[in-house]
Amino acid sequence: MKKCRGFVSENGRLERHQYCPLEPSGEVTFKVDDTVLSTVTVSNGIARIDNWTIPDNWNKGTYTILANYTENNAYTNSSGTGNS
Repeated sequence: MKKCRGFVSENGRLERHQYCPLEPSGEVTFKVDDTVLSTVTVSNGIARIDNWTIPDNWNKGTYTILANYTENNAYTNSSGTGNS
């Protein structure tokens, strides 16, 4: 039996591969660099933060954005970069 593996996509959806029979549930923690923005509950396979912008007092530059699925190891974390 193949192990279910999925990932958190850029739009916050927890994407299932063909071997993932269950809709994801639980929580996703969003971070920018080492700063936790929010932990949100997965709803209909989606976890997202709406209307968040980099604060004016943050330095200009490139930041790493991480979405960490904390329910189990069936889904891998997702990361990307953004510029301020």
